[in-house]
Amino acid sequence: MLHEVIKYTFGAAVISLAVLTSCTSSEKEKLEGLLTEADNMYKSGNYSAAMRIIEELDSISRKNPDIRREIMHLKPKIIEQQVLAELSDNDSLIAVTTLKADSLSRNMRFVSNPIEGYYVSRTEPSDINNTSGLYARMSPDGNFYMVATNTAKNGSNAISVTIGGESAISASLPSDGERVDRSGAAEVLTFMQAECDSIGRVISRHPDEPLILTFIGRGNKSISIPQERTRAIAQVYDAATSVTDMKKLQIRKARLEKTLTVARSQIARTMTDSTEHK
Repeated sequence: MLHEVIKYTFGAAVISLAVLTSCTSSEKEKLEGLLTEADNMYKSGNYSAAMRIIEELDSISRKNPDIRREIMHLKPKIIEQQVLAELSDNDSLIAVTTLKADSLSRNMRFVSNPIEGYYVSRTEPSDINNTSGLYARMSPDGNFYMVATNTAKNGSNAISVTIGGESAISASLPSDGERVDRSGAAEVLTFMQAECDSIGRVISRHPDEPLILTFIGRGNKSISIPQERTRAIAQVYDAATSVTDMKKLQIRKARLEKTLTVARSQIARTMTDSTEHK
């Protein structure tokens, strides 16, 4: 009886081991197949597809050190090529943005100021405080802002514009005597970029169309802004946007270059590890 039990137990163990070996072998073949597919995608230049496969492999190969080793070597090589492609695109955008900024800068002039100088359109009149109008500014570091002058002095704290079938409205300013100055012949309202960006954006989309400017206060007051002034505002807004875009592109370039350095370091390290392993 004992002999039969031992025989049965041994037989069951052999069967279980065979099943386990079969499953392990099947799983390994699947992992190796995915790894080969990822490598083929990499070699053909389809880096996005290669990375998707590698990420899938990364999540299902925790208990296979050989596959993990291959992943650790192939993954940074894929990242390297992806980053090189992104850097190339980014450099192209920098070149285009630089050309655009240089072109727009020819339409600007710098105005000195004891507090901080700023850029305006070359066509902006030197004295804006005696007439109603809307004027664009750009700070030296590329921030866009606007000045609205209102001789009607209707206690306005906000403005709205209508141009090309679109409308936009500014934020309402506090009556603090600084950005709402009522001491001169006209109310002078100064809007920071966050308060008037929507206005600059809609004007930029319709640079050669007349504009209706409305001062919002005690009884709204509307005036027409001629096309040449609309075009000047659009030029300043586009110049400020170009400066902002250039900053973002330069930050992205620095980040990509750092990622590239890390990827190449990992390639060198895993190449050494792979050689040592073999």
